[in-house]
Amino acid sequence: MKKILSRIIFICTVTLVLSIIPIYGEELGPIPAVPQDTTGGITKASFLRTLLSLIHDDLSLETVSDSDSSNLIDLGKQYGIIVESQYDLNQEITKKDAELMFIRAIGYDPIKLSIQDSKALLQKMSTLGQTPEEKLILEMYQKISSPLEELHGFYAMKSYTQLDFIPALDSLSFGWSQLAFDENNGVSLKTDAQGGLAIPSGFMEPISKAREHQIPIQLMVYASQGTKNSEGTGLVERILLDSEVKTKVIQEIIRQILDTTKDGLSVTFDGVVIDFEEIKDPALAASLNQFLQELKIELDKTNKKLYVAVQPRKYYKGYDYKTIGEIADKVILMAHDYHPRQVEALSTINPIENFTQIQSPLTPIVNQYNKDFDVYTALQEITDSHTGISDRSKISLQLSFNAIQWRKIENNGSFTIETANPTYDALRNRLLAELQKGTLNMQYSKAYENPYFIYFDQEKNIHNIIWYEDSRSVLSKINLAKLFDIKDISLWRLGNIPNYDNHEEQFMYLDAWQQILNAKGIH
Repeated sequence: MKKILSRIIFICTVTLVLSIIPIYGEELGPIPAVPQDTTGGITKASFLRTLLSLIHDDLSLETVSDSDSSNLIDLGKQYGIIVESQYDLNQEITKKDAELMFIRAIGYDPIKLSIQDSKALLQKMSTLGQTPEEKLILEMYQKISSPLEELHGFYAMKSYTQLDFIPALDSLSFGWSQLAFDENNGVSLKTDAQGGLAIPSGFMEPISKAREHQIPIQLMVYASQGTKNSEGTGLVERILLDSEVKTKVIQEIIRQILDTTKDGLSVTFDGVVIDFEEIKDPALAASLNQFLQELKIELDKTNKKLYVAVQPRKYYKGYDYKTIGEIADKVILMAHDYHPRQVEALSTINPIENFTQIQSPLTPIVNQYNKDFDVYTALQEITDSHTGISDRSKISLQLSFNAIQWRKIENNGSFTIETANPTYDALRNRLLAELQKGTLNMQYSKAYENPYFIYFDQEKNIHNIIWYEDSRSVLSKINLAKLFDIKDISLWRLGNIPNYDNHEEQFMYLDAWQQILNAKGIH
């Protein structure tokens, strides 16, 4: 297992820190604002030097010299703060670079966590604010030290195993409906799709659990532009551009949330989540706005809420974040599943020969191989002062718990690569098995803030590499969202959230649920 940066005491862990850290801005006076894309002339060298002095007791501003650039860069790489091969310390550091360095520096290691470390950090932070570098670090630290304000979750397929998580949520949406083409080339709302998004038997149990704890419930309505009819027209396009279809869909949505009935039991939802995906054509943005506006008018008549899920805009340009934010009560940013789906899309040269070097992070905070297709850019775009959502309390960053497995298979002397999506139960069992055999090769990419592990299945003669999510990657995204003043998190989905918190299993960092609760201030 890759050596974890256990010496780093600059740890942000809400479990301990929130209970003992006051906000020092008032004691030090207001922190001066800097332009959105600059840091007021702070150089990379001076920022890195100050940051390094905070994360190691043996380092100080005097011992870490600006002039010794090679030493600074080596230390930055040693602590996972610098991940670039080329780094010019004389340049002014941008806001983005400062935030990414800060996120990588704070790290997360519950195995090495101690009250003493948190108190030492608290003491250090209390002395900050004298220099521009310290003020910038203090401002970021104050943001990540504040608890999450809202925790939203989805209950969909195979969610029942985590039914007991519902009371900890502030809002719950049910993935039980989808729009589909019907036999007449029209569009209908379906709640009985085989093997898909459908109302399950016993559906009232999670509903009752939410009602018991006074948790608002929404019905998710899913549609994909990737679904085509016989004429090649996309499903979302058909809904948005055909006025009759649009009116019918809106009416069906309203009827469904006001009265969902199955097995003689009925429920009324408090709102709807519109999850229209794969909208790549920017020409559809205005039509989507119009659809949402018309739906919102109907929802307001019965005081129902409108949530809208959106995708990152590098490839999905059909979302007008600014207008959607003005219409919707909540906007869920689905900044996940950035990984390649096929071997041909991998950045790795000759992936069969260089199999262990496959780069396939699910949620890179910054993407080295596909520029701007990453979590940081998604947050930057949705909060843009001109084209983003002005009210950041409306934005939820969604965390998804997927896993992508690449398998190198030998057949008669030739190799092929296939993919799979293992469950977290299977992933956990494999990690434990590899640990028992003494062959555990668990890695963590500081560049992406994503974990992966490599193993060889001797029984099947298959080489494997799996990229996934763990507590470290989850908290890095939560902290990054807080730097953008986003304090709401959405979870896709109950039933798939890693929740293995036995002391003997801490090495796996698969206690994501508990760490999310800690970030919310629930202990």
